Amino acid sequence: MPLLCDTMEQGVTVLGGMLSVNFVCVKEDTIVFDMWVMKEYDG
Repeated sequence: MPLLCDTMEQGVTVLGGMLSVNFVCVKEDTIVFDMWVMKEYDG
């Protein structure tokens, strides 16, 4: 099965007390999916 993405980007950030991890799949200059996972963070 071929890889769906030309480019896969990921990042980690803290926004307003939430730890956020994101993944972005780009195929031919179009975002195929953009997934965010968030968890409360006390720090």
